[in-house]
Amino acid sequence: MTGWRHPVRRILRRVAVTVSVAMLSACSGTGDLAGAFQGGGNAGLREVQACAIGYDLAREVHERVALRRTVLLAPGRGNACERHALEYLRRTGFRIDETGGGGATFDIVIERMEDGDVAAVAEIGGSLRIARMYTPVATGVLAASAVTVQQLDPDTYLARGARW
Repeated sequence: MTGWRHPVRRILRRVAVTVSVAMLSACSGTGDLAGAFQGGGNAGLREVQACAIGYDLAREVHERVALRRTVLLAPGRGNACERHALEYLRRTGFRIDETGGGGATFDIVIERMEDGDVAAVAEIGGSLRIARMYTPVATGVLAASAVTVQQLDPDTYLARGARW
């Protein structure tokens, strides 16, 4: 292959590989690529899959809902998805209370379905549920459904962009 397209493709390929490695390293939580492939996740998920679900659900919380209460109460038992979701929310400005002093509760429940897909539900403050189905793949998960938002309580949560 000759011409200007060959070097451009080579550069794009290198960029894609670099970005993929960086994302997997970030999901491992340890800063190294080997940690991303350790097993032991909930519902039979590997750490990288739990990371992908946690970050996706946290992103949905952040994009769709502005909390009036800016403190989230970290669960005592915390599964892998919750750890990654809370880390994402912390980085986006939410305050996370790990002492149990107070705030809106935050829990993620995951369950593997008979067809192999995974159902994940994030519950915040007992008033808001954000759910989505995922299909596990070797490098993470694929969204298998649209996001479902349930039980929005206007006294606790305010949709982004809404005016009261």
